[in-house]
Amino acid sequence: MRTPLLLTTLTLLLAACGQPTPTAAAPTPDRLLGGVELPVTTAAVSGQALTFREGDVQITRLGAASVQSAGGFDYLRAQYEVKNVGTTPFDNLTLIAVAKQGNVGGTAIKTITDFGGVTSTNQASLAVQSTALHSVTVATDGTLSLVPGATDFQAFTPAEVAGLTAQNGWNNTYGPGDKPLTYGFTVSKCTTTCTRTLNAGETGVVNVALRIPKGGATGTAYNFTLNFALVNDSVSRVTRSVTPAETATQASNRLTALGVSTGGEVMTVGAPVSSATTNRTDVSTPGLKVVSAPFVVTLAGSGSAGSADGTGPAASFRFPVGVAVDASGNVIVADTRNNKIRKVTPDGVVTTLAGSSTNTAGSADGTGPAASFQNPNGVAVDATGNMIVTNTPEFCFQIFAAINELPEPRRHTRLWRSRSSRSDLMSSRA
Repeated sequence: MRTPLLLTTLTLLLAACGQPTPTAAAPTPDRLLGGVELPVTTAAVSGQALTFREGDVQITRLGAASVQSAGGFDYLRAQYEVKNVGTTPFDNLTLIAVAKQGNVGGTAIKTITDFGGVTSTNQASLAVQSTALHSVTVATDGTLSLVPGATDFQAFTPAEVAGLTAQNGWNNTYGPGDKPLTYGFTVSKCTTTCTRTLNAGETGVVNVALRIPKGGATGTAYNFTLNFALVNDSVSRVTRSVTPAETATQASNRLTALGVSTGGEVMTVGAPVSSATTNRTDVSTPGLKVVSAPFVVTLAGSGSAGSADGTGPAASFRFPVGVAVDASGNVIVADTRNNKIRKVTPDGVVTTLAGSSTNTAGSADGTGPAASFQNPNGVAVDATGNMIVTNTPEFCFQIFAAINELPEPRRHTRLWRSRSSRSDLMSSRA
């Protein structure tokens, strides 16, 4: 049976059903230790290292965060030394992301000073598309590989983190609008071998790793703060890497390297458990919750009808009706009254893929502006990146090849919709 992150709910369930409440031999201790705000920055530390303390936990930043780029993403990794300054051992000390009320886009990011060089108006849209993952290295050819001993990143089920708010210490640290998210990072101590146990006076290291879309980023400078709850997790667990992909057996071997030869959990994200892992409990969750609630941003559009290419509000549409998302997260738009097919990048950069430069209606085949459409109102993208367009009054379908190379598919889906009354595009991410 799984041991959840929080106090057992058996007593509450029995009481709700009108059954006698069992008497526990001793109360289960709270595992929520408090909260901490950690700076993530690529800037060098000048003078004394930055140190933070919450109860019996002392956290010190270990230098500047590193950034590697590949496939349209920045892979950011920040390291922290964690010391047990109390007298009680920690078994699986974990930082669980928390979206505090007022945070950027409902994420765990509290404040942003720099986010890859994008303008402040685009920071929130990139923040909600950023996701946590294991620490990775990027080869010169763009190939990703796990950092040796990368056991930090953890995913949790929604029920586990929701129950965290019922613990006694939650209301002492957080308000009613603060929500725990379904990911975090666990501390490990490595010498000749690795372990998750931190005895009194011992130190370990935790890696906080994020994948951030490049979008319109002009550099690799980052400076922001993240909110985390400190939890002494009762479960020894590892989460299978998605990027790069690994098997459940490979993940289980990482747990063995931590001294957990039997028992413990192997978490799979985004897919059901397909087969049992030897001597482990297999768990799955449909995906990571990286925002506390659906978040809506305007990707592009001036609010007035037009056909201008550009970034964000500098671009314009005239009745954008049909939309589709390609493998790199670009939105393909059937701009109906402009008789064009447009592309919008995740950072809101709008370009015209095909259609008359004078918005003239027609059904001519051709490349770019040599092709023409008449009120296109439906678009789809196939597995090879070709775009299929419904050319409504001409009673025909037109197909044209993708213009740009499609990088690594994005795991997180987004719901895209058009609001023709505003002639702009909006996105929401749940």
